[in-house]
Amino acid sequence: MTFRPVKLTAEQQRAVEIANVAFMQECPFYAHLRYSLARDVFTRDIEMAATDGRNIFVNPEYLCSLKVGEQIALYAHEMGHLVMRHPSRFKHYVSTGNIKGCPVDHRLANIASDYVINADILESIPRASLNPDWLYDPQIKGSELWEDVYKRLYDALPPPPPPPPRGRPCDEGEGEGKNKGKGGSGGLPPGQEIPTKRRKDGPGALKGAKGDQTANTNDGRFDEVLEPARDPATGVVDLPDESEFAEAVARAAAAAKAMGKLPANLKRLVDEILDPQVDWRDHIRMLITAKIGSDKTTWARAHRRRLVFDPIVIMPGRTGHGADTVVVGVDTSGSIGSRELDAFFAEVGGILNDCRPRRIVVIGCDARVSQVDEVTSLDEFEGLRAKGIKGGGGTSFIPVFEKVTEENWRPDTLIYLTDGLGSFPREAPSYPTIWAMTTDVNAPWGEVVRIKL
Repeated sequence: MTFRPVKLTAEQQRAVEIANVAFMQECPFYAHLRYSLARDVFTRDIEMAATDGRNIFVNPEYLCSLKVGEQIALYAHEMGHLVMRHPSRFKHYVSTGNIKGCPVDHRLANIASDYVINADILESIPRASLNPDWLYDPQIKGSELWEDVYKRLYDALPPPPPPPPRGRPCDEGEGEGKNKGKGGSGGLPPGQEIPTKRRKDGPGALKGAKGDQTANTNDGRFDEVLEPARDPATGVVDLPDESEFAEAVARAAAAAKAMGKLPANLKRLVDEILDPQVDWRDHIRMLITAKIGSDKTTWARAHRRRLVFDPIVIMPGRTGHGADTVVVGVDTSGSIGSRELDAFFAEVGGILNDCRPRRIVVIGCDARVSQVDEVTSLDEFEGLRAKGIKGGGGTSFIPVFEKVTEENWRPDTLIYLTDGLGSFPREAPSYPTIWAMTTDVNAPWGEVVRIKL
């Protein structure tokens, strides 16, 4: 979805400047990150606020209707979504079809993450205030994982209303219930309501504050977590890569610490980002599904269900593939052992099976490309490992990227297994690159996953 930016009035510009100064003073960590990684977009195409992991969309009329403390909370809230990678994580769970064993519902996921972020804001930003109609539950802490909160909320849902009698038309239409997760697999049953709690009193609540009717009609939410946007020209997902993200976090943490405003909870968050204790399998699965998804549409074939509408609605059909081409580079210089190769091929093979790319190209390379194999099925991909990949010389990653350019391949993503001890291309390619590193070497660009077995 494209949001049209608007020009602020002089009064709105003054209000935004006041909010920015207050935000910088009260939460320098998020403020520095916002200026490094995010883009502000003021638009009237949304009621309140939203983020896709790069852009922060805000309705200027809504922002100006808030108290300064609430404005601080709004910006901190959007940065919380961005720093926690919620747009990518939501998309990942949509592709897998479940969150902690529960069906995926986008609205409930948004609510669960909002509870955690709002609790964290009250715990770490003294001047921030939550409007009485915004989501808050004193039993939910800012240190919790929103996935755990999601499961508790889902398990606590009341039973759905009974289905309508036979022969009675369904108000929501076949398979299009209003509570069905956006793009999710399953979601909440039609008619299922989500009971939510709001901020009424206690620390962080404004005495006599006017309620937020717009948020009240949206389950207490004042924002939406959107799917990461893609560059319309290249198709590349518009998100900060791993090195850009880590560098910005380190700079923001240093600035906040110098001001004496890096609370313990944010310090823990910084430590987790800069030295993540996450299983590489989960990390690489999330990155790949966020980059290429699990399905795509095409205008070459119409969506057959939509053709039965009156009047006929022409919509794109499914291609049957989540990606066109995925390139897998393998460092064959001799530094990658059989254990790493076995684990890498097994995990990446399973992920690619879920994503269903039309074509997988595997390139073995030491100082030069030693072999190129094109496969179209998971069995063929796993067979390459059994057959073995040639190599054993020096190490350079440049030939793989030159080969992609030479063959005019335009991969949805390139995944490179290596120890990182070699020559990198000077510039990043136009397509996403994920480095599966067996060491602590940092790539100059692209996403990095540490393989630790």
